[in-house]
Amino acid sequence: MRLSTAVRRALRELETVGLDSGARELALTYAREIDGAELVHVTLGKILREVYEVDVDLHDRLVGQLARVERVHVLGLLGPKLLAALEALQLSPRARAAIVRAGERGHSTSPLDQLRARRAARLDDAAAVDAPAP
Repeated sequence: MRLSTAVRRALRELETVGLDSGARELALTYAREIDGAELVHVTLGKILREVYEVDVDLHDRLVGQLARVERVHVLGLLGPKLLAALEALQLSPRARAAIVRAGERGHSTSPLDQLRARRAARLDDAAAVDAPAP
């Protein structure tokens, strides 16, 4: 299965808001680029075999260019970026584990959300957020 297909399937199952569309498209773009590098690598390998039979010097110069699009190079460049995009969308194991840990600790809201709630309560004539010093 192509990487872009796997990412597309994962994104399809994810419920996101419109604000996530940029991260979704970025993740798909990285996945498509990684898939495309595989195709380029295979195609250039075939061409290089043909060039070698005609011009060995040209072949040697092109081998250096092929190294730049090697799968390992592309994965090293784009893999971490794809993973970061997937983590932002909470589609990586690490991001999902963080959500589970936060739920276990009872911190389903962020500290900023907690402060906002305390402020809203204070504005509704509730008791002060912090007790006065003795």
